[in-house]
Amino acid sequence: MGAVGVAVFVAVRLVGLDVFEADAFFALAGRFDGEVGAEALLDLACDFPAVAALDPERAAPGFAFACFFGVFFDVACFLAIRNKRSPDRAPVRDWRTFEPPNRTIRGEGRRSRSGNTSRMSLHVIVTAFNPDSALLERAVASALVCDSVERVTIVDDGSAAPVKCPVSDKRVEVVHRQNGGPSAARNTGLDRVRCDYAMMLDDDDELIAEGVAEVVSLATRLGAVGALVGRIEERDDGSVYSRLAPAEWAGKTMPCPGDAFRPIQIFNASGTLISRRAIDLGLRYDETLWVVEDREFIRRLADIGPIAISAGAAVRSGVRPGGVRLTSAANLVKRARGHQAMMSKWLDGESEPHFRVATLWLLNAMSRAGLSRDETFMALHAVARERGWIGPLRRLKFRSRAFFRRPSA
Repeated sequence: MGAVGVAVFVAVRLVGLDVFEADAFFALAGRFDGEVGAEALLDLACDFPAVAALDPERAAPGFAFACFFGVFFDVACFLAIRNKRSPDRAPVRDWRTFEPPNRTIRGEGRRSRSGNTSRMSLHVIVTAFNPDSALLERAVASALVCDSVERVTIVDDGSAAPVKCPVSDKRVEVVHRQNGGPSAARNTGLDRVRCDYAMMLDDDDELIAEGVAEVVSLATRLGAVGALVGRIEERDDGSVYSRLAPAEWAGKTMPCPGDAFRPIQIFNASGTLISRRAIDLGLRYDETLWVVEDREFIRRLADIGPIAISAGAAVRSGVRPGGVRLTSAANLVKRARGHQAMMSKWLDGESEPHFRVATLWLLNAMSRAGLSRDETFMALHAVARERGWIGPLRRLKFRSRAFFRRPSA
């Protein structure tokens, strides 16, 4: 029923035509619906005696109202039909309380780039700087045995001796670049990703095939833009430590973006899963950061969408003598500076409890390492006092350590 037809019908009813005359008028007007203008309709209406006898000035307001009513009626019908034909749209939800719907999520079960409909494709990026050739070969081999891996890119970050491909496999490539730090090396790898997901891997770590399959499936099922995994640390003395996600997070999404700064062991770059969606949006590591760049990256990833947390471990790493000690004096100073940079950028109500715990840990570690007179320690200590994180007893503890510690020779 068109707007013009409804308008004419209401108009003739307003002017008082009888039922038979109105029906005839309506049928006649319906044939011209959408093809005639207002003047033609007025001429048509004047062919009926009851309308022709009206005063034009008195009839004009009623006819204008009828036209407006007809247009409103037409729009209402259009919206009703559209809503009836289109699928129901779920209300907009905050991803922090995301629950997967009981329907196929876009991307799940579709054909991957390898032609296999049962899995998603994965691109593993191995960053290397003066690597141990045996460990690098083990890292690449562990990636190739994972069912979903289609490409492995080794990024040589300006090693003294150019890195060579450790295996003979057409899926593996080596990219050489000038030394720019871990963030720059990872970004070089992300620029080459063409698979559904990318996963970071250090040159001295190994992937666990079952854990990789689990985290890819979890991220796909939850519609996540990334995922974090646990890790297994093996020491030379034979001891093994499992660094897994908290039980309340396992198999779910990270509760809020600020939790990226929670001081637990799953926020490592090695093993981080990143969706192609986030990569195509231009998400990259901050190349100005050489420490804590992994948490800062995950924090920005959380702004794009939910991050899945795998219950199991997907990375196996070894803690070996002579390796980098994150608790050495030099590294503690670097970590404290990076920590302050993160607080100045990301400190809010969600992240403050985590920053408080990490700040107090750093202050204690630096104090034990004899760095309580270092300017970095003093700056971090001032921030903690300003935020009210340090009480009188803790201040006395730091001062007593500085007073009784003997100066180094």
